[in-house]
Amino acid sequence: MSAASRSTNSVLYPSRDWFAAWQERTGEQPPDFAALPSMPDLPPLLQFQDGRPVRWPSDWDSRRAEIRVLLEHYFWGRLPDEPPRLQKAEVLAEEHERAVIRRSIALTFATEPVVQITIETMTPDSGGPFPLFLTQTTHRVWAVMAVSRGYMACVYPACDEDDQSARFVEVYPECDWTTIPRRAWLAGRALDYLLTLDEVDGERVAITGHSRNGKQSLIAAAIDERITSVVSSSSGAAGASPYRFTSEREFLESVETTTWMCPDWFHPRLRFFTGREDRLPMDTHGYLALIAPRACLLSTALNDGCESTFAVERAYLAAQQVY
Repeated sequence: MSAASRSTNSVLYPSRDWFAAWQERTGEQPPDFAALPSMPDLPPLLQFQDGRPVRWPSDWDSRRAEIRVLLEHYFWGRLPDEPPRLQKAEVLAEEHERAVIRRSIALTFATEPVVQITIETMTPDSGGPFPLFLTQTTHRVWAVMAVSRGYMACVYPACDEDDQSARFVEVYPECDWTTIPRRAWLAGRALDYLLTLDEVDGERVAITGHSRNGKQSLIAAAIDERITSVVSSSSGAAGASPYRFTSEREFLESVETTTWMCPDWFHPRLRFFTGREDRLPMDTHGYLALIAPRACLLSTALNDGCESTFAVERAYLAAQQVY
């Protein structure tokens, strides 16, 4: 191997015990970076991995599936092939106040071992069916605001303070999914129940979240086409901000510091691309491609220290071609 090839394939990330242990356990080695083309701008969404263009709408399903595979491989880890069957829904508590019915509901899934999660719903006491508003426990106040504006709201347990998605890890030992994608997947388990209700307008299903929950909201919409609109608030790197355009300046959310400080958020394989973000075969603008043509709002702020508005703009412009 030439000196140039050795340089291209050398790793640039500092050693971390957890990462070395993962490599030893899995046998995973860095990719051949010399064989991965350098793409300083975002990988084209309307071009297959082998270079063929997506010419017709009939081509898109195949390219969409290819993007999903790349995102699972480099960012999310493998997700379950099929959702678990909902076995039972039990109302644990119900309150009726100020024209709103609030329920705490236990959802039990036919898994091995059996898994139960608890969601909260808020429903106007007259009219319907209502558009559905989904968010995480952290943002419960947003659900209260939504129901005051005519939505049915659901708070599902997928955030740092209330993460019941981990209960499914034992059920799917073949999946190497990580925390944020797993939480995104849990939104679909709440939907499995909610879409059986007469009060829900299944044609209007929105999801939102802020920061790391903004990341998972984008992923939830990307993997579950029953979600018809998503609002991602300041989702930052590995959210609306592709890693090609983020760095230590954006709240330390480079590939290196994200995988060091929050190693459970995304797949360890991502860490190989520290300093080689330009060789990622897919970046997070792929989320937006999977969401298209459904409604997607990327909320960012000029003075937000945790994401680059330039990065969000690049993702938006790339995804606009798919829309």
